[in-house]
Amino acid sequence: MIKNNIIKAILYTIICFISYILYVFMSGQFEGYEPFSILLTNEVIKSGFPINILGMMLIILVWGFFEGFNYVVISEKLNRYYSKKSKWVNIGAITCAIICILFHPFSTSFWGIVETITTFIAIYGIIIVKDETNNAWGCIFAFCFIWNAF
Repeated sequence: MIKNNIIKAILYTIICFISYILYVFMSGQFEGYEPFSILLTNEVIKSGFPINILGMMLIILVWGFFEGFNYVVISEKLNRYYSKKSKWVNIGAITCAIICILFHPFSTSFWGIVETITTFIAIYGIIIVKDETNNAWGCIFAFCFIWNAF
């Protein structure tokens, strides 16, 4: 993890998630901005001190840092074995986007298809941003402050 290009990586990552954020608003799913929000977050926050602090640290570490960093590692491993023929055809990024879609529930309704497309764009985009900026902090930022926050 390096500090070079960190601002650039985060800004480009936010741009990659614009279509996903618009989808959340347009589909009526926006219920407020809650970074690090997963199914357990409310129960962890309600628990007493120090469990709530330790629980939030675990959530941040697992669902923020590791989920974002995991896609980076998977992408890099795949790209080592399958050379890139084009700047935009990135086997690692495509695979990570597909894995992300398959690990999260999706629907075949209109909004479900829109969500699938915007998720693919966002995940593919953050991996491309990582490759272009040589900085993975954008991926981690996405899972801490965008993906699990809307």
